[in-house]
Amino acid sequence: MRILLDTNVWIAGLITRGACAELIDYCLSTHQLVISDWILDEVTEKLATRFQYTPDRIREVESWILEISEHFQLEGTLPSVSRDVDDNNVLLSAQQAQADCLISGDKDLLDLEYFENIPILKPSDFWGFEDQQIKSKIDEEDSDVE
Repeated sequence: MRILLDTNVWIAGLITRGACAELIDYCLSTHQLVISDWILDEVTEKLATRFQYTPDRIREVESWILEISEHFQLEGTLPSVSRDVDDNNVLLSAQQAQADCLISGDKDLLDLEYFENIPILKPSDFWGFEDQQIKSKIDEEDSDVE
């Protein structure tokens, strides 16, 4: 699956060894992480301003993210779905990436539940979503055999 992580998931995964770090590690080995230039810029900006990362450390993080994910330039017209313009950038990123899901901790995004048929999930809800995807694929393959 193509997985787009919101800025808050990247940040949580980078600064703590919790659920978001575990999710990133898992997605690295099993799925394709995708990130837009807009989300990457927001991640590096927040690391610098909120967590006082040094420029060298930010460059290391940025290089690592670019190495482990498919990076793309965000283009096009922002949807006017969320009251937060930044959230609209994340939604456009998910759409352009043709993401199978968007993982976020942002309440405004989570309240939408879907955007352009892309499910918006809390990090903790990803595991159940993935199980459903696997079961659907197995059921589909079983019906093809019959």
